[in-house]
Amino acid sequence: MSNFLPRWLVVTASLLWLAVILAGELTAVDPTQLGLRSPDVEAGMQACTSADMHQRYDCKERVILSNQRSTFVKAIGLGLLLFGPPVALWLLSDRLGRMDPRNYRQDRRPSPIAKWRVR
Repeated sequence: MSNFLPRWLVVTASLLWLAVILAGELTAVDPTQLGLRSPDVEAGMQACTSADMHQRYDCKERVILSNQRSTFVKAIGLGLLLFGPPVALWLLSDRLGRMDPRNYRQDRRPSPIAKWRVR
């Protein structure tokens, strides 16, 4: 790895990023806003008024599935926010390490062609 981004610096920055994002997300979570007890879901379920029981059931099911889909999309976004920058930093440091001229040995010759042949 290059001297520009040593491995310990990449690991430390990644762990610090993970800690800051997780701490921010975990302290911002309100348990009353999650699941079937969230005000949006309850309001949507109360809006499902119909004389037919099957239509009410289908309406409530659509509300619940919509909430679960939005929760899934938010979780994917959090995963990208959480792991995206550390992975990008790791890839950048790896690329910079490969570009380091000290990794190239000018005095080394390739092996003879006889060793390349498969018998």
